[in-house]
Amino acid sequence: MYNSLDERSSGISGQLGEIQGIVSSGYGAFRFMSCLLFQFKSPKKARRSLKKVLNQVSFNDELTQKSDRRLNLAFSWKGLCLLNDAVANEGEELFKREFKEGMDTEYRRKLLGDLDDTPSSPREWLWGRNEKLWCQNEKQVVDEKQEVHLAVLVYEGSEEKRETRVKELLETLEMELVDRGRIDSQELKQHKEHFGFRDGISQPWMKGLSVTEGSAADEVAWGEVVLGYQDNTQTVERHPEIAFNGSYLVIRQIEQDVKRFWDSFSTPEGDPVKLAAKQMGRWPDGTPVTLEPDAAKGSVTNDFDYKHDPHGINCPVGSHVRRCNPRTAPGRNSGKKNRHRILRRGRAYGAAAPAEYFPPQLRSEVSQKAEVSQKDHTQDESRGLLFMCLNANFERQFEFMQRNWINGLMGTLAGELDPVASQLNFETFTLPDKPFRKRCPRGDAYVKTVGGGYFFLPSRSAMRKILD
Repeated sequence: MYNSLDERSSGISGQLGEIQGIVSSGYGAFRFMSCLLFQFKSPKKARRSLKKVLNQVSFNDELTQKSDRRLNLAFSWKGLCLLNDAVANEGEELFKREFKEGMDTEYRRKLLGDLDDTPSSPREWLWGRNEKLWCQNEKQVVDEKQEVHLAVLVYEGSEEKRETRVKELLETLEMELVDRGRIDSQELKQHKEHFGFRDGISQPWMKGLSVTEGSAADEVAWGEVVLGYQDNTQTVERHPEIAFNGSYLVIRQIEQDVKRFWDSFSTPEGDPVKLAAKQMGRWPDGTPVTLEPDAAKGSVTNDFDYKHDPHGINCPVGSHVRRCNPRTAPGRNSGKKNRHRILRRGRAYGAAAPAEYFPPQLRSEVSQKAEVSQKDHTQDESRGLLFMCLNANFERQFEFMQRNWINGLMGTLAGELDPVASQLNFETFTLPDKPFRKRCPRGDAYVKTVGGGYFFLPSRSAMRKILD
């Protein structure tokens, strides 16, 4: 492991070839993506077939090479144990507890907001449910069809190439695709997500590792994402030797109700786009509301803070982007810089929503009827975000954000959660104003979790050892 910046710098050239490429890049040039979720019926056959595709996995030292495809692999704890129990046993004590337990536990449901009596309950998930736990509680026969052992992330430059690549992988890999375990993505217009807002603007970056560098305020140490390096406090996360140069991957399939989202802003009192932007914290084109509170002006910047707007008159304190990246807000980062950042790698899935779901002024920007796949899509097809993020510590990073910032209460905002990303219901959203603040009805949640899991993204050397 690297215990100083000098050691890291001197050894960097030899380590890039060990770290999977998705750590350095979100592969924005590859508009078509598929997430394939597999289960091992025969670990021996799984190992044998994975060796055949090992040379196709993308690592950081190859990102400058011309290629129209990318591929990455990540294992669940159960998958790792099945492939190589010796490796798993050797590192069991030092692998993160969250990784070993998985996303669907009684404690974690409460922590993440996937409560039993809500639409996000794992009981209703399409994949990733802990069947043993649910069957034990409901006295049913255990059916492990939802259990995921391997996530294969496929990136291609065209839909045709993606379909060919997926077909090749399904023929090569001697393992079973989980029911509902293929999630396809195609980039939406103007880099937007399904609600119609530009996504992926605010990201942490790592000097010498990230393909794209951002503002100085967003720079984080390698150890915030990659295991075996110093983090922002100059400490190294505990990890087994096999995890060096690896990372932990969170995958959550989040369904978005676009019609419900925009219907909730259809009031005679105000502009629906402005009301939605206030809840999001950015205008649909990505302009920060805190800098341009009255209208979007095409200023897509991430180099700003909220010092000039402490009470949220411009950008409400409870808005989505302000909650998830509080920047310089006092007390929101445990007194330390960027201790809760995650490296997002998510993609939109499903066809673009019909233009009539959106306010008239946005319809030409979001309508994608001429660009969607030629497959037989319907207006009511499910769509959403395949949320993926990398972090070195689930509890301090992803789970902290989900528990405290998305589904947690903030200051004087009694009873309010993240207005966009929370899958829990609450009644009103506060819009600070002068002389009096305003209350906007929020209604039912716009999103729900329909699948999820925790994975380990191994290095090149670790992958070879696992498959020995």
